Amino acid sequence: MYKLVCLDLDGTINDGWELLPQVKQKLFEIKSEGVRVAIVTGRESIGTLFFVHRSGFPFDYIGCGGGPIISTPLVRTNVLDLFEPLTVEIVTKHGPSKTGRLLKIMELCGCSGSETIFIDDNNAQLQDVIDVRDTTSCFLGCPLSKNEQWKEVVSNRGGIISDKPCGLGTLEILNKLF
Repeated sequence: MYKLVCLDLDGTINDGWELLPQVKQKLFEIKSEGVRVAIVTGRESIGTLFFVHRSGFPFDYIGCGGGPIISTPLVRTNVLDLFEPLTVEIVTKHGPSKTGRLLKIMELCGCSGSETIFIDDNNAQLQDVIDVRDTTSCFLGCPLSKNEQWKEVVSNRGGIISDKPCGLGTLEILNKLF
């Protein structure tokens, strides 16, 4: 079964700066089953960390645009804590490719492609996901997207394409898999 869920951020799990409560609840259910949950995004580190901080969800790994992969529980319950310095562990700086970050997080979690779910609305690095051996067996999901090429890749690989946008589409995919 699946041991790792990797999620893109913009257009995939967030609606603006918010993680929908029902998506957050589903992610907690998945984590309670021993599945790791990570973000693999093209968004830069500061914006990603701000989102994660606000979400209140303890992602296992965060792969940000520009390369860093971060491992830390970034959950803070007191709004005043937002102004305190944030200490994170940068596990590795792993190139600009979203697929490279996905592969590194899979390695850090000890997961093969067949044990990994990757949900993204618009992967700009399509060829990487199509060609890189270790990602060809990942289960793919796609919430509502205008990127026909990405939807074709997801469909050809037997993945799930939702007609619902952002977090609601991702929730639909996760509900079908867990």
